[in-house]
Amino acid sequence: MRNYSKQLSQKLVNKKASAQTVVIKIRNNKFETVTRRLKLKKPTRNPIEFFQSAKVLFEPLAYFLKDGIRLLGLTVTDLSDTQFEEVKLDLFETK
Repeated sequence: MRNYSKQLSQKLVNKKASAQTVVIKIRNNKFETVTRRLKLKKPTRNPIEFFQSAKVLFEPLAYFLKDGIRLLGLTVTDLSDTQFEEVKLDLFETK
């Protein structure tokens, strides 16, 4: 899942895009398929956010794994162009 997150992030960086929805798809050996999605507060291309979101989606599906995993997919949707990156500055910082 970490590697998938990194690959997704790199693809978004290359395309100068961000994503706001993380989607996981799992199919077990009985060919039963489950898809879950999580909408983030703001678009991102951060692999850590993708991984953590996938983990949140994956955890309640532990029961589904007893029959083994045939397919595990991680995708992102709600893509947007990234023209500016948000940077937080403390304008009133005193030294």
